[in-house]
Amino acid sequence: VLAKREIDGTLIWAITRRSAVNKAAAGADEAMRAGDVAKATGLLKAAVADNPKDESAWLLLAQYYMQTQQLDQAKGVLDTLLGYSDRYSNTLGLMGMYYLSKNDLQNGKEYLEKATTANIKYVFGHYNLARIYAQEGRLTEALERLEIFDRYGGRPEQGYDVGIQVATQLRHDAASYFFQAKKFYMQGNVQQALPLLTQSLGIDPEYEPAVRMKADYDKAYNFQMRLQQRQARLKREGKLK
Repeated sequence: VLAKREIDGTLIWAITRRSAVNKAAAGADEAMRAGDVAKATGLLKAAVADNPKDESAWLLLAQYYMQTQQLDQAKGVLDTLLGYSDRYSNTLGLMGMYYLSKNDLQNGKEYLEKATTANIKYVFGHYNLARIYAQEGRLTEALERLEIFDRYGGRPEQGYDVGIQVATQLRHDAASYFFQAKKFYMQGNVQQALPLLTQSLGIDPEYEPAVRMKADYDKAYNFQMRLQQRQARLKREGKLK
């Protein structure tokens, strides 16, 4: 991860390293890790001066400004990025977080909705929209966002806590058990996850997120069983110590 932003321990957004990431971005990452914000932003500003259409460098610069609460500078960079494209989910999502940082809920929500429309897999947007909708009492819409959040990766993990709360308020027991199960599963605690998943499917055998989780678990389990059987066979044949 090149950069990330957390609020109260909750991951709000992150950018991952691209295979062709330039030296400026790599150097900026190193400088940020060392706490040298001036050097990090200086490297990125030099990079975009050299190549004004380097969207990855612009976005990283905006993220660093957000991370260090230089919100006016972040807004300027994001405006530049939107001038290049208004369909890039990371730009739209970060602009949404900018407005939320300024306590402008309406614009924050609008940009997060644009981000998830541009890219259905933008899980940070779905997560934050679910939180906003839940606060507004739009629980059904919040649950829908959390189901999409789960489908496309389920990070940050705190999204499952929001899911449990929303499903409980809606008295949607199948969803409540599912979100509890998936939280344990994401933590690697399969033993506690499976009984909860069984309860979810017992209430609604067609609840799609739970059906998908069961299919994924069965696939992983069957693969592990085949692997163990192969290893046992190779040991019997003396081909594996």
